This record gives sequence, C-alpha cells and structure tokens, in this order.
Amino acid sequence: MSTTVISKEESDLVTLAEAKKHLRILHNREDDYITGLIPVVSQMVEETIDRTIVGKELRLSSMKNSLYYLGDYNIESVDSVKLYSENVLVSETDDYILKGKTVTVTDNADYDSIEIEFTVTTDYPVLPTAFKQAALLLLGDLFNNRQEMIMGRSVFNTNAAMRLLKPYTKYLTL
Repeated sequence: MSTTVISKEESDLVTLAEAKKHLRILHNREDDYITGLIPVVSQMVEETIDRTIVGKELRLSSMKNSLYYLGDYNIESVDSVKLYSENVLVSETDDYILKGKTVTVTDNADYDSIEIEFTVTTDYPVLPTAFKQAALLLLGDLFNNRQEMIMGRSVFNTNAAMRLLKPYTKYLTL
C-alpha cells in the first residue's frame, strides 16, 4: 500500500524574497537553487511535525482489501475510486462508504487492486510563525552546507528548528 501526492496548494512556508532576505543575498544568481530548496524545507517541516500544513490531493494504491485506511489526515473528500484487475481498469465506482479515515468499497466488480484519490485539508488554517522560522533555519542550513561532510563530520544542525517545531509534533521526542 502506498500513498503519493498528486497535487498540492501552491503555498510554501517562505517566499523567495523572504529566503533571500534571511540568507542576506542581494543578487539573483542563486534564485534557482533557493527556489528549489523552498518546497524541500516546507516538506521537512511538515514531516517533522507529522501534520498537514497545506491542503493536497493524494492517491492511495493498494491490493484488494475489505477496508482501506487513508491515513491520519483531515479528509475533505474522496474524489475517485478506481478498481483494477491485472493492471487494467475495471471500474471507476461511486459505490463506496467513507467513514472517518477509512473507505469500504461496496462495488461487486472483480478486482485485485485499487486506487483511491482523495483531498485533505490543512491542520492549521493559520500557520504559526514558528513554522516559517523553522523553515528559514532549515533553508539556511541547506543553502550554506551544500555538501554533507566537512572534515569528516556532518555539519547539518537542525536543533533550533526542531525546538521551534516540538510543540506542534504528534509523536516526536527530542
């Protein structure tokens, strides 16, 4: 069973202008690199606190089962349920029951795998400023330490970012 992101709201934690100000960069030679880091640090913050920061569309792929757990998300809607037999689409069905975070398929079609596309909403309609600061600290670490090793030891240090995010985490202990 796997869940993949289909699309997400275009809402990163920091903008290019904020990132350049934080990094004290006045030129635009590094813009492409910084722009590439912004979604990475947003994802790092989201994964660290194990919560959804921006709404997104997800796809769950699984073998046939009686019950499908969609994950620990705020599920807004199930957009489609596709049933497959030997990797060939058999049916796109509306015969399912969404109850909480699980889907039960009531379609009688003969299938061996399934894809469920669903939309989740953010856990934070108003983002705490700690998220932005943590993202900027992570961005600074990634920008300034592009190589993993310097003189035989890792220099990637996220203690400040982790302390900012700790009150919002579900299960992380530091």
